[in-house]
Amino acid sequence: MTGEERLARRWIDPPRLRSVEDPGADRGATWTELFFDLVFVVAVVRLSTAFLNDVTVHGFLVFAGLFIPLWLLWTGFTFYSDRFDTDDAIHRLFMLAGMFCVAAMAAAVTGVAAGTNSTAFAIAYVAARAVAIALYGRAWIHLPQARPLVNVYLAAPTFSIALWLVAFAFPTPLRYVLWAVGLLMELATPLAARRRQSAAPLDTSHLPERMGLFTIVVLGETVLSVVIGTDNVAWSVETVVAALLGFAIGAAFWWVYFDFVDTELIDHSLGGGQAYLFAHLPLLIGLATIGPGVRLALQDVSGGDAADSSRLGCLRWCGDRLLVARSRVLRDVENLARTRPVGPLRYRCLCARACARRRAAAAGGASGFPRGRPSRPGGAAHRGARPAERFTSIGFPAWPTRR
Repeated sequence: MTGEERLARRWIDPPRLRSVEDPGADRGATWTELFFDLVFVVAVVRLSTAFLNDVTVHGFLVFAGLFIPLWLLWTGFTFYSDRFDTDDAIHRLFMLAGMFCVAAMAAAVTGVAAGTNSTAFAIAYVAARAVAIALYGRAWIHLPQARPLVNVYLAAPTFSIALWLVAFAFPTPLRYVLWAVGLLMELATPLAARRRQSAAPLDTSHLPERMGLFTIVVLGETVLSVVIGTDNVAWSVETVVAALLGFAIGAAFWWVYFDFVDTELIDHSLGGGQAYLFAHLPLLIGLATIGPGVRLALQDVSGGDAADSSRLGCLRWCGDRLLVARSRVLRDVENLARTRPVGPLRYRCLCARACARRRAAAAGGASGFPRGRPSRPGGAAHRGARPAERFTSIGFPAWPTRR
């Protein structure tokens, strides 16, 4: 490729199937992706600060409900970049537009958390989703082979933002219900497109790094909370110990995550990869509550009242429950992914091979099967047997598992 061609591709380079065209390539995050993550640092800090104004179970539910749209936007842009990113000028402009929309959401978080103004937050979210839809529309134009998957990622977000816009015609309780329905649709989109993802598979070397970077973004809010929490507090031994322990909590989660989380779960199966993704949602919500908890702890040791202690206990309970739930999900799905059956296409191939062997045996071939017709599936030998035993008793292979 000449220098002029390289320069032209920096300006306009249509989307490509990265994992198909460059199989086995060890990709890293681009500078555009790293810059894109910065706006979510601001969003997480603003959301955590708003949570401090209402540290109750209700406030936690509002906090989690506002975190989910931010997480969906980040995963939406990240999944697109993982599959189709060429980092040309058009892609960068779309990413910058998405960044501006997320920044607008961060600016409106305080008002929507207090229940005073949710319009600005919703409009910014709809605009960010429209940018992501435009990116997928570009992929739909240039990559016909990926259209079966792209069609799902175009239809579901479009219907979701339509619900968000229609919700403006209803009062606030029903409005929030419609928004929640739209978010549930977007959460279910990867599951709905599960059978179509072979057309544009994810890059399993790139995705764990991106998830790790977003985890660092959330953990960075804990470090920031330690610094901010030391403002306007009376310095003492207790304050220093509380700040040190708050920093140690964030560092401990960083250590455990990057040393002990099994990213090979993505490679075992498609279901395992999706579980790896969705298990990060309760993890990140739980980690995002560490920052407000550290700030409350610093206020408590520097002369806070009983209300600060009760709020700190409520916050700790909510965060603990989410982190435990995430650990259990990853553990169960990891075990399932290592022993789950292989796909139905492979199973049908094995069954066809077994039928051929049966026919060869009936014709007198030496295949290890007895001659003659197999016993009828409804016969006495099959009554009370499990489905796998019924298949093996008539010469079909048992549904295999990966070892």
